[in-house]
Amino acid sequence: MPFGRPRARSRWCIEVNSGYHRTGVLPAGAVVVGKTAAEAGLDVAGVFPFPGHATGAKPAP
Repeated sequence: MPFGRPRARSRWCIEVNSGYHRTGVLPAGAVVVGKTAAEAGLDVAGVFPFPGHATGAKPAP
């Protein structure tokens, strides 16, 4: 450990394609990507849509 400090651990979020097909994984694939990343040792914090694509969206009932 450099300078006697513990290493910081990165947290990762998975981008979900919110319907505009620009970036992200399809919603159905997000779980597989998350599990695969976690099995590889990554700390998966959650999912998110492309910023702006969910603006004005109503929460699910």
